[in-house]
Amino acid sequence: MSERPPAAHRRPLRRRALTWLVWWVLMMGLWVMVDDSIQFDELLAGAGAAALAALAAEIAAYQASVRLRIGRDGALIQEALRLPAQLVKDTVTVFAALARTHPPQGEYAEIGVDVPSGEAGQVVATGIRSFTPNTFVVSLSPDRASILVHRLVAPGGKP
Repeated sequence: MSERPPAAHRRPLRRRALTWLVWWVLMMGLWVMVDDSIQFDELLAGAGAAALAALAAEIAAYQASVRLRIGRDGALIQEALRLPAQLVKDTVTVFAALARTHPPQGEYAEIGVDVPSGEAGQVVATGIRSFTPNTFVVSLSPDRASILVHRLVAPGGKP
């Protein structure tokens, strides 16, 4: 039998329901994007699949007692909001480098950042910085407040 988390890690039912709802909205959005159909029967199937996926995500988070706390300054949120523009820029950079006859010059770079404490925050920080095609996180160093990344095409150089 599974053991219940300590009282300090239990979340109220209302908060768990809200978390489930957020997961359901995200999963339903993913279903609509992948399925590319807004017919009633397809949406109904998607709603059921999203409900099961949201339930699994909420149970897993509850059992693991995973908590992601965004700092008051919202640095991770600000970086996440810059992702679409960075994604377009990096995609153009990588495809331009692929179109050339010579291989691109990559580089390793250490980026000074405010690395969140806790595993969940570090995973989000890594995911945000590895999301675009030109950059990949190699190492995360919370004690040095830095992230080591590899860039396929070095900035400032010719692609």
